[in-house]
Amino acid sequence: MFFTSGKYMIFLAVVFFTYWLLATPRRRVPVLFLLLASYYFYALWNPKFVALLFLISTVDYLTARAIGRSESAGRRKLLIVVSILTDIGALFTFKYFNFFSGSLTELLNKFGWHASPLLLNVIWPLGLSFLTFRSLSYVIDVYRKTLEPTDRYFDYLAFVSFF
Repeated sequence: MFFTSGKYMIFLAVVFFTYWLLATPRRRVPVLFLLLASYYFYALWNPKFVALLFLISTVDYLTARAIGRSESAGRRKLLIVVSILTDIGALFTFKYFNFFSGSLTELLNKFGWHASPLLLNVIWPLGLSFLTFRSLSYVIDVYRKTLEPTDRYFDYLAFVSFF
């Protein structure tokens, strides 16, 4: 479902009005609905991407919480590096791996080393760069003490995955 399609506009309208119908002072039900709608939207593209989105979001949520609790500058740096490597590693794997693998194979073949390319037959997940950098920017803000880490896991998941 593309952002410019009529199906998307209908989906967005249904989600928007359902969200407001479910609105309660506690916010738990509408946030869970929004989270499920967002995961459903990504699952329409490819259900496997939901697991990737969940993994990146969960790692960054837990990392930000640990950074927020830590008083040690060294530990905070280690945690931010873990978050960056996880996020950029996922982005690299899905967006750039085939390009670099193919280029390296060509280079090796030119020097007489016959190598077959190791290609991951993957499609770049919809919006992976945006989701990755949204999640990573949150962790960086917590690291810089611009934001306090949230203790609302589902709110965070909805924030990162909102379509």
